[in-house]
Amino acid sequence: MRIEPSKHRGTTERGDVDLGVAMLGAIPLVRHAVGTIVTVSPGFQWLGSGGSTHHAMQACARLRPDVMLVDSVLDPMCALVRRIRSMNPAPAVVVLVDGCQRTSDYLRRAVGFGASGVLAATVSPSELLAGIRAACASGDFIDDDLAHLVGVHGEVTPPPRGCPGTLSAREHEVLTLIADGLDNQAIAGRLTVSVETVRTHVKGVLRKLDARDRTHATSRAYRLGLLSVHDTPSGPDGRSAPALVPSARRPLAAAT
Repeated sequence: MRIEPSKHRGTTERGDVDLGVAMLGAIPLVRHAVGTIVTVSPGFQWLGSGGSTHHAMQACARLRPDVMLVDSVLDPMCALVRRIRSMNPAPAVVVLVDGCQRTSDYLRRAVGFGASGVLAATVSPSELLAGIRAACASGDFIDDDLAHLVGVHGEVTPPPRGCPGTLSAREHEVLTLIADGLDNQAIAGRLTVSVETVRTHVKGVLRKLDARDRTHATSRAYRLGLLSVHDTPSGPDGRSAPALVPSARRPLAAAT
């Protein structure tokens, strides 16, 4: 299903433009709940949600959200945060921190890689909305329940060697297809490009991930959070299936 970027935002009674919100989340029920909260809240527009890193990049490129909510479970090394923040235009990224990532190392990395806000995944609906607004306003909002873990301002964990945040969108597509077991010829057919072009992208992936071969690149990508078990390869037209569900095209109940 084609995903169209949102070209228009709703407006509030004061004439302010609504904040367009999209989400990457591991649990469908949570995504649905967040969508419901955002939809019924004045000043916000729910754009859609997805369950893989590929869906998150689709959302940023096609739905053009003002805010991208990212479940820390699906971005354990904050590689996605970094990739999203390197886009132009780049949405604000608000990370919902699960218990397993509730550590100083993770939070400092998220802030260092450009997260506009970090919230505990256990926040109330009102705290979620307030946190989104604060993150957009200040660019460096940290939930009070997490602030003590961040430490001294500017003390950021450096990115690991070969951080996947530098992969281009096409390199990420090639990496996803490599992980799916396709060889260069099959990837070229899937993406409708030449085999030589695929070889160039594969070399770029191996170099940027500091990987010895395709198997090593796949292993590092999963470990660093560039790929998740929910990622799906692209089809011949460059789209993936199932696509991130935009709220404007389906009822919220279908937006998993």
